[in-house]
Amino acid sequence: MGTHIKDLSGHSLFLLQEKYLTRQYIDGYFKSRGLQIKPAVELSDMHSLLHMTILNQGITILPKSYLNTVDTRKIRQIPIIPSIPLKEAESYTGKKFMGSTIKEFIEHMLQSYQSV
Repeated sequence: MGTHIKDLSGHSLFLLQEKYLTRQYIDGYFKSRGLQIKPAVELSDMHSLLHMTILNQGITILPKSYLNTVDTRKIRQIPIIPSIPLKEAESYTGKKFMGSTIKEFIEHMLQSYQSV
C-alpha cells in the first residue's frame, strides 16, 4: 500500500527549505514526472517538519533513514510510489562520517557566527 507521487501534488505539504539537498531531490523528482509542488510550509529541519505534521495533520516527505531514528508512533508512514531515491550524502572529517544534514548544520552555524 502506498500513495502515488501524482496524488501528493494536490495536497498541502510541509517540506524543507529549497536550499537543502533533500528538498532539491524531492523537487527534482516531482519535476522529472511533470509535477509541481507548492509547499504550504517550509522549515529548516526535519524534526520541526515531523512535529508540524503531527500537530497539523499535514503531509511531509522525509528520508526513511531519518524516520528510523525517531519515535513515529504518532504518525502514519505511507510509502510513495514510485519511491523517491533520496541519497544520503556523507562527509568525512577526522575518523567519523557525517550525514549531509549534520554538515549543513555545521556550515550554517559557522556562517552565523562569522557574521556576528
